[in-house]
Amino acid sequence: MLFNSVFSVVRFLFLSVSSVFSLVRFSLSFDSSAFSFFKAY
Repeated sequence: MLFNSVFSVVRFLFLSVSSVFSLVRFSLSFDSSAFSFFKAY
């Protein structure tokens, strides 16, 4: 029972960290593309 709750908490933390990481990676790629777009003009 205790192990199951710990596993669910770890899974929740892993999902939240992965979602935040993907969001940061998306914003970084968007910033780099916007920077290259502005540099072209």
